[in-house]
Amino acid sequence: MTIDELSKTKDCVFVFDIDSTLYNVSPRSQIIYEHFLKEHSKFLLKMSPELVLELKQLNLGPLDWGVTKKAHSILKKHSQVDESFLKALHGYWVLYFFHHKFLWKDQLYVGIKDCVLELSRNNLIYYCTGRDQSRMRAGTEKQLKSSGLTLNSLEHLYCKKHKKHDDKSYKLEVLRKIQSKNKNKKLIFIDNEVALVNYINKESESFKILCAETVHSGAEELDLGIAKLAYSLN
Repeated sequence: MTIDELSKTKDCVFVFDIDSTLYNVSPRSQIIYEHFLKEHSKFLLKMSPELVLELKQLNLGPLDWGVTKKAHSILKKHSQVDESFLKALHGYWVLYFFHHKFLWKDQLYVGIKDCVLELSRNNLIYYCTGRDQSRMRAGTEKQLKSSGLTLNSLEHLYCKKHKKHDDKSYKLEVLRKIQSKNKNKKLIFIDNEVALVNYINKESESFKILCAETVHSGAEELDLGIAKLAYSLN
């Protein structure tokens, strides 16, 4: 199914994930990486000039998951894998990726805004994200509004209460809660993380599930029978 085809749906309840479903988050990871290099330049002093140049030129695309894997590939190419550099990079990325500071760098995927706005005319729109309340709730509310996405009520945005809460069980709980409030409507859930989509699909037959074809952790392959939502990633 395409985003344009999806937008023609009527009289349903839509629950959208946010990161890598509504927004391409690679620009967020990119700026985090650039700040890391500036703040941890001591690592670069031990590297060859050629390696430093390539690390500074690293550019993340919409199909890149995080930044550590790509940085590791560059280090390996130059036979200068520095585990302390990679550990520090990953820690820095985690600290600021799950924070509101750089949310302004996220970019809506092509067609997503028009799709959500069109759907909001004849459907209910909810958002269910793995972002947590304390670090990202306020920033997420601001982001959705500044992007022009429908948020009719703050109760339609679900963020994790605790950052360590497992995404799978948390989202399943939220979906069941939303379904209980809208028993007479079909619930359609859209998320990019394949492992999570597989889990939700196995745990409940009452939801229609669409797997956003963007980027995911690679932990699992998509189970047979689960529909995909095609994106333009140019």
